[in-house]
Amino acid sequence: MAGTQQRQQQRSGAMSAGTTRNPPSDLHDSPTARAIRATARQAQRTHRAETVRVRQRAALLALLAKTMAELHISMAELNAARRALSRWKSPQEPDDS
Repeated sequence: MAGTQQRQQQRSGAMSAGTTRNPPSDLHDSPTARAIRATARQAQRTHRAETVRVRQRAALLALLAKTMAELHISMAELNAARRALSRWKSPQEPDDS
């Protein structure tokens, strides 16, 4: 009998532990609670997107450095190419400098 009660307590404890992520029942459907959860989800998506952007930037810089080394491109040549590119940009394009 004691083993059965202990298992029931463990199950109910596991169930209550799983529901701690949910807000209290009085706030469950309130517009404020939904807005708070939506804001938290948006912040998490933004953080993940920024993390991906930083990784992609690091990978691009590594590829650029490797390519410059393999093709013997100097920084002077790279800067000259950047200047030439900026002269050819149309006025509608944003300046990434």
